[in-house]
Amino acid sequence: MIYILLGHAALELIPKKLWNHPQIRTYCKKRKKRPSECLLDYTYHWKAMMELKNREQRGRPDIVHICLLNALDSILNKERKLKVFIYTQQGFLIEIKPETRVPRNYDRFKGLIEDLFKKKYVPNKDNWLLKLEKVELKDFVQKFDYIILLDEEGERREVKEIIKGNTLYIIGAFPHGKFPKEYYDLANEVVSIYPKSLSAWVVLNEIIIEAERKFGILQ
Repeated sequence: MIYILLGHAALELIPKKLWNHPQIRTYCKKRKKRPSECLLDYTYHWKAMMELKNREQRGRPDIVHICLLNALDSILNKERKLKVFIYTQQGFLIEIKPETRVPRNYDRFKGLIEDLFKKKYVPNKDNWLLKLEKVELKDFVQKFDYIILLDEEGERREVKEIIKGNTLYIIGAFPHGKFPKEYYDLANEVVSIYPKSLSAWVVLNEIIIEAERKFGILQ
């Protein structure tokens, strides 16, 4: 079993300071939701986001969406040898059961995550597939034997060299910049698998495919 954490994820509800911005009000009125119930999305909210600190790292639910589609549809996941988590920039941990099938349509996916932020469990507490809770990152990662942070400036390693059981692989689910210092402090290794920047889902796929070979699922 391997574990993947989509770390520092750009996945959040619209922050209160933007609720009265004209772009936000128009968007939420069209969706018939309050600003407090809608995900921040740079595609629709880029003008409003000019007021936000660290805006270049925020408002990208699509990164998590693409990663989840790749991970949950993978052979490794079908063989129950993969577990995926999300840790947001606001300190929320999202746990996802392997049998979960997230919507392929992006708007429906956003609706699902908005529902999760509201209810904390989807579809419900007694039979959940996605669960959201406020957790300290250091408390979450201590359950794993080894932690590898994937970073383009890390030590250059081949993917096959870093695949091992009960290891947490942290992949950045944000568009630009670096992880916060806490991530580097908690990692046993900081590793680069390619000399140039890669999209989060590309890194994820490389790890999954190599794990499938390592575990004898793919020959």
